[in-house]
Amino acid sequence: MYSLVVLRDGSLVSCSGDNTIIIWDNTYSSVVRVLEAHSEGVKSLAVLGDNILASGAYDNSIVIWNSTSGAFINTLQGHDFPVFSLIGLKSQLLASCSIDSTIKLWNVSTGQLIRTLEGHKGPVYSLIELTDGTLASGSKDATIILWNVTDSQIIRTLKGHTGDVNALAVLKKDLLASGSDDRHIIIWNTFNGQIIKILMSHTDPVLALCVLHDGTLASGSADKTIKLWDPINNQLIRTLAGHKTRVFALVELPDGRLAASTYRKIIIWK
Repeated sequence: MYSLVVLRDGSLVSCSGDNTIIIWDNTYSSVVRVLEAHSEGVKSLAVLGDNILASGAYDNSIVIWNSTSGAFINTLQGHDFPVFSLIGLKSQLLASCSIDSTIKLWNVSTGQLIRTLEGHKGPVYSLIELTDGTLASGSKDATIILWNVTDSQIIRTLKGHTGDVNALAVLKKDLLASGSDDRHIIIWNTFNGQIIKILMSHTDPVLALCVLHDGTLASGSADKTIKLWDPINNQLIRTLAGHKTRVFALVELPDGRLAASTYRKIIIWK
């Protein structure tokens, strides 16, 4: 299961390489509905409103859904290769990134492609919006680019990783965390582009990051563990071990528990 999101009503949503999206009930034990429209594995999800869900897949498409009824709304076509990450922006646009090395901005209501951002020298794997509306993207080229989405201009390029940048998370104003194939998590000052701290403990690529309600940073890795960090003091709090395969995605549930996805399972940690 490649991605996890929580809907506004607290329901958990997962997507998988079996081409499906599953909406789970509030107990996270029963399937409410299965959404099917993609012809290849579904890699990414984004919640866009009270009942709007977007999914990106290996079939190069983005599908817009009514998450309440499960109804198909629209398909957004424009990427030439698989869509790896999606995020709804404060501007009401949808941002998508792809193996085709581009980021695209969409008007979800009309299905119109607004603009394409080009600057990375390799596939783009991760997206996050900063508190000031700046868009951050992480790539196989080992860089993070900060974008002004209004004029498509590059604000700054962050260089420090030596491997693919797979995951991004906003800690607080001007602080960004990034996880990479180089096994490290870097904490950045996005205002000046400086590295504040490098967190090292994972023994394989870092694939997922999630900031919990108390400010704790959770990281999931191909080393089959989740690590909880105090990003302010740059300390490892604890390691959650027990997964049998790599940890692809993390999301905090409304009750404060942490959900993690592996190949075929979702594990919920207290």
